[in-house]
Amino acid sequence: MLKKNIKLIFTLIGFVFGVIVAHPYVMLVYLLTHPQGWKHPDHGSGLWQSVGRVFSADMFPMAASFAIFCGILGLLLGILYERNLRLNQMKLEMEKKKQIMESMHRLLSVLSHFIINSNLVIGAKVRKLQKMDMEGSLGQILKSILHEAKRNEEVMRLVNQCEFLENLEDSETSMDEILKLTKQIEVHLSK
Repeated sequence: MLKKNIKLIFTLIGFVFGVIVAHPYVMLVYLLTHPQGWKHPDHGSGLWQSVGRVFSADMFPMAASFAIFCGILGLLLGILYERNLRLNQMKLEMEKKKQIMESMHRLLSVLSHFIINSNLVIGAKVRKLQKMDMEGSLGQILKSILHEAKRNEEVMRLVNQCEFLENLEDSETSMDEILKLTKQIEVHLSK
């Protein structure tokens, strides 16, 4: 609720400041700098009479003008404060998105590295088994495993060729590139 009414709160604080601080301060400065000073016939003879005069009914127009002026200043400060809150919130959101994108990039990099290494090992073992298979009974199974390993290699080659993954952003262009890559991978997996 406080965030919703921040401009109103700042305006009210400015209004109160104008009546209680700014107007009496200006009257005090006037009394101290006026040629007749405290002896001016309109001000009375003492400090308390002068302070009482600041809050009298005939000073209401002056107090009201200070209240309005300081209230407007309070409103402007409230607007600036709200703006800074929004900017800070946007910065935090952008930082979170940046961290998410960096994490996604690291994940893709780790997965890519793992799958490529795994495929190299699978391919080497399959070729070794093909050489050892004298009867040819494992041939079809090994051929199927080798085919799947090649498909994995092709998918990872496609992922590694995508330069946009290096500088992944939270934008429509990046999303379009990801969708395009996804379609290419689906095409290669359907073979």
